[in-house]
Amino acid sequence: MSVPCIQTREEPSGYEKLAHPDVHDLRETRAVLSFRLSFERVSQTKTRIVAGAAVVVIVLLAVGQRACDRAGYWPHSEETRVYTGAAAWPADEERKCSALPREDGTIFFLGCVEGAENFDDARPVKVTFWGRTHRPDRFQALHSEAMEGWRWRCKKSGESVTCYAVN
Repeated sequence: MSVPCIQTREEPSGYEKLAHPDVHDLRETRAVLSFRLSFERVSQTKTRIVAGAAVVVIVLLAVGQRACDRAGYWPHSEETRVYTGAAAWPADEERKCSALPREDGTIFFLGCVEGAENFDDARPVKVTFWGRTHRPDRFQALHSEAMEGWRWRCKKSGESVTCYAVN
């Protein structure tokens, strides 16, 4: 009787595995590559979502700032010629003022007295305007038959004046 010979198979070296991969190794490699690709896709998708959200936020901020400016919620400070009359304008006192617009619709002069007086004594003052300060329609309205002015409610505080748009 002969004893069957049992052949033992040696484990192939790393080079031989690469040269002759078996089916199990191929499946494992595909699974790893598939995981890596799906992870990269998720990462790219997250990046695109964050970039898109950032663009939307920037656009909303720009549009919101413009809307707030038009509604009068955004202040504008500038040196403007202001006539307060012969009498002194006490601090914290409010007055009704009228603006004289330039042709481009910006404010040239602010008169804060009742009636007609000599406006040559106007002096430059730092004025903070709460409302639109560029309105070409005010120049046209002032020079129309209605002669509708550009009205502001102003309050003096120290050497500066703060004005709120009325119309």
